[in-house]
Amino acid sequence: MKRSLSLAVATLLLLAGCASTDSTGADQTSSTSEPEGGAETTTTTITTSDSSAATSEDTTIAPAPSDSSEPTPLVNLEVRSQTPDTPSGYNVAYYGDSLAASAQEWVGTFLELGGRLNYFPGTFPGSAICDWYPRFDEDIASIDLWAVVLFFTNNTFSPCMKNADGSDLSDQEVLDKFRSDLGETIDRFTDAGATVYLPTIPTSRGELVLGINSSEELNGLFADLADGRDDVVLVEAGRAVLDADGNYAETLPCLPTEPCTGGVDENGIGVNLVREPDGVHFCSGGYGPDVPIETNTCPTWSSGAFRYAGALTAPIISAAQAQWSTDNPPSATPVQVTAAEE
Repeated sequence: MKRSLSLAVATLLLLAGCASTDSTGADQTSSTSEPEGGAETTTTTITTSDSSAATSEDTTIAPAPSDSSEPTPLVNLEVRSQTPDTPSGYNVAYYGDSLAASAQEWVGTFLELGGRLNYFPGTFPGSAICDWYPRFDEDIASIDLWAVVLFFTNNTFSPCMKNADGSDLSDQEVLDKFRSDLGETIDRFTDAGATVYLPTIPTSRGELVLGINSSEELNGLFADLADGRDDVVLVEAGRAVLDADGNYAETLPCLPTEPCTGGVDENGIGVNLVREPDGVHFCSGGYGPDVPIETNTCPTWSSGAFRYAGALTAPIISAAQAQWSTDNPPSATPVQVTAAEE
């Protein structure tokens, strides 16, 4: 069920141990915008959910992959005295398909509350990048975008992902078109002055069962497009919901600051579900017969969405804080106090 912004504020402060915040208490609006391309709606339940992470002082941390000596930072919720409530012009757009939608609510919470940035969500289940071209052009013309998240998993339901006669593209043609469309979209936004963030896609249960590596292939494509560019950032957000070896996980050990709702593992350690029952999305609980479905929300605590959204938004928030500090340096001239004034 839809959570209000004030409840999210209280939850974040409780989880992160923050002493205070100066964020406003208006209700959060996590809207879903249908692209003009007419993408078909999939039958998968599209939800967004909460998740938490272990903290070190004010910083939320995800479990570190086994091949890394450093944990993946999720987000710093520290209220910085030199950061304004909402940095002027720090507008962040978030576009994607159903997987993006399942993290949308917490992405907005972290950006708006943790980073005090301006958030413009746009997700639709089953959509492809090419469905969004009219919306992209509209937003570029009407919003001074500072950062853009492109979170697409290469859906092929839409007419723009078919041949002219409506027939399916070959697997290689699909991948080639996805690369072309993503590259063109990146250039649209970077030419307009925005930095583009490409989050990695976590392995799904279907990949594990079928022995395929489509997410790895797409993540490699994202890395190629970001390579050598300062205005395109690859974000290893997928690791936040994988196990210590970087493999698909149904559950992960409960983090110290989150509800522990998934029972215990074979070692008696409390765990949380981090993926939806479909093995792809992040909402860890389904809607009951008396619970109305609300797009981009989750009716239960969902650790996966919180972990993923935190990992995704961390570099965006850090970059905003760094740029604001650069643009608004503290006075370098010390105040001189004369003997008469002492």
